[in-house]
Amino acid sequence: MRRLAVPALLMLTAWLVFVSWMNPHVLDPRRIGWLIDGQDRGQAWLGFYAYQWGGWPGMRQHLLLAPEGAPLLLTDSLPLVSWLAAPVLPLGWQFAGWWLLLCVVLQIAFAWALLDRAPGPVPRLLGTVLLGALPMFFARAPHLSLCAQWLILWGLWIYRDPERSARLSAWAPLLALAALIHNYLLLIVASLWAGELLRGLVRGSRAATLVRGVLGVGGVLPLLWVQGVFGGGYVSSRTYSNFPLALDAWINPANPDYTALLPSSPNIEENWFEGFNYLGAGGLVVLALGIGAWLWQARRERALDPELARLGWLVPGFLVLTVIAIGPHPWWWGAPVFALRLPPWLRDALDPVRASGRLFWPVTYTVMYVALLGVMRLRGATLALGAALALQIVDTAPMLAQLRATSLRASWETRYYRARDPRWDGLIAAARRVDFWPANEAADLPVLQDVTARALALGKPTGFTYLARLPAAARARLAREADDFAAGRVPPGVLVVLLDGKAPPSLRARVRRLDGIAYLPPSPARDAR
Repeated sequence: MRRLAVPALLMLTAWLVFVSWMNPHVLDPRRIGWLIDGQDRGQAWLGFYAYQWGGWPGMRQHLLLAPEGAPLLLTDSLPLVSWLAAPVLPLGWQFAGWWLLLCVVLQIAFAWALLDRAPGPVPRLLGTVLLGALPMFFARAPHLSLCAQWLILWGLWIYRDPERSARLSAWAPLLALAALIHNYLLLIVASLWAGELLRGLVRGSRAATLVRGVLGVGGVLPLLWVQGVFGGGYVSSRTYSNFPLALDAWINPANPDYTALLPSSPNIEENWFEGFNYLGAGGLVVLALGIGAWLWQARRERALDPELARLGWLVPGFLVLTVIAIGPHPWWWGAPVFALRLPPWLRDALDPVRASGRLFWPVTYTVMYVALLGVMRLRGATLALGAALALQIVDTAPMLAQLRATSLRASWETRYYRARDPRWDGLIAAARRVDFWPANEAADLPVLQDVTARALALGKPTGFTYLARLPAAARARLAREADDFAAGRVPPGVLVVLLDGKAPPSLRARVRRLDGIAYLPPSPARDAR
């Protein structure tokens, strides 16, 4: 029974964390309405839904962005999970709720494993929640793939043990999973592995270290290739530096609705979100106490703790990630401090990490881990950690309430909220394809997702969808079709949904509305212009 007590306690902790963050009805795989609300997680489900119609056992769906289609990686559809679930789940069901619960469980499990130096089970559990339930984990609720931050904790757990970290067999599963979940997480865990390789090159056998490095990279590249990373001709969005890490990210949530105790700069819309690394009031207390504890020990013993010394090999990689995360426009309290002009070639080269603020996550997790180790050396560790957790709960309560509200739709069986009228099914059934104009998700993403979901229910392709990257071939096709649309030419049999409600003068007479959404009904060949 004692052996079961710890797993049961951790599962209970994970469940309490989960229900404070998500409506438990998200675990019903038939509930879809909470997903298609204009968030990235809705696009992830649409990519999986399209994939269920065909594409398995490959990693590409063919109904969205037809006729080119797109890899699951670009729809943020958790390629590995989609690949496993597609043959099993009934058509149109979702796995998102269970994925989020799994992420919470693994966050708690790896945080617990990391804190095995705690002076007792109570401070260990308190530290586990403080490390595994950081605000930046909760904030990724709209983006399913990026909730896999347990990959970072797993990487730290591997790295902290010298014998384990020296084995490629320990890193290979982590690198493979990260490659099959999200490219940013792959880059992040690769930075942890790079710290081990750097240590091996300096302190160990250079030849053996180089062999491990070549084998590790060689194992990851095929996984990226099968997902369509190479050869897609992806065009730069030229938006690197639009979503940076702010210099005050640890202390400033940059959203007044996300904190109850600390001041915040005004919400600067999307710019703050990707760089969100807020520690919370309790996290900041842990950071301050941890720094003090380590400084006191260094002064008393005049020696650096071996684990801290080992973590030093991560610093070069972390510095690179931090510079990229901050970008050429450092922000402080919601405003840029100064701006550097990057040459176009460098901006384009960094475009794959345009949401650069995410790259600071491993630094935040590592610093919090080190701070917790320091606090646990204090005589009153349990009291200090208990007080810090209480502060954290109070401070982040508004954020959790806001994020939980985004999943309230899971309580209802309603599937569509913008395209509610059942006559949409008849319109879509009469069409051979559904197009959206303008081909820009920012025009009205909830409508785009609702109508796309109805189209997929009937197995109909759509000419446009929201992707992380747009392949060059699709971009060229959409440009040609935009010219045709502006000239009043619409292919026969195509239902056109007007996301901005506007049509060129020659087509305005054909505009109809349903649920307040403007559209052009599909026309037979003789009526096409």
